[in-house]
Amino acid sequence: MKVKFVISDEFLDIAAKVRGLMDHFTQLGTVLASGRNTIRIFDLDQHRINIKSFKRPNIINRFVYKYFRKSKAQRSFEYATRLLEMGVGTPKPVAFCEHIDLSGLRASFYASEHLDAQLT
Repeated sequence: MKVKFVISDEFLDIAAKVRGLMDHFTQLGTVLASGRNTIRIFDLDQHRINIKSFKRPNIINRFVYKYFRKSKAQRSFEYATRLLEMGVGTPKPVAFCEHIDLSGLRASFYASEHLDAQLT
């Protein structure tokens, strides 16, 4: 299985730990939301991060995400980066990870900084 892991320059010091959390996602962290996708919160050194595990794509989409389209995890990472560059407030992107095998994309994860915000 091929693994694609990309981390933001700001978080290079915790890259191995973030990758480990993604590799053991179902056993660690506190569940924040569970449904089609699952979000877990992790405390890591001085950082609090959210990792989102995207729903496993069907066989057709596995193939499409492998060859033709960026994964939801990669798009989340890139869009958050662009929003911050434009001055739009959004949690800092930490990393994304994709697990790819012969049939295509098997699993994908997106990590971002956790923000404690009160919404009204």
